[in-house]
Amino acid sequence: VGAQADVYALGAIAYELFVGAPLVEVEGRALAEVIEAIRERAAPRPSERTPGVPRDLDAICAKALEKDRARRYASAAEFAADLRRFLADEPV
Repeated sequence: VGAQADVYALGAIAYELFVGAPLVEVEGRALAEVIEAIRERAAPRPSERTPGVPRDLDAICAKALEKDRARRYASAAEFAADLRRFLADEPV
């Protein structure tokens, strides 16, 4: 638990906004299955589920949802900064 867990949660919310569907489907699944899916399976890139999602948003989501905490954004502020750069059409 910490900043990286918060970043993961924000990444999951962003993913759902970009794709229009949750990162992990929970309906009709046991809690243990959902937890295993989150812990063990890499998230598909948003563009894999919704063609046309920009490559930079794919990269931002991938970094926020990285399984290895050391490779994830260190803070919500870093995550937000990349989103701002994307919205300003600046390099991410």
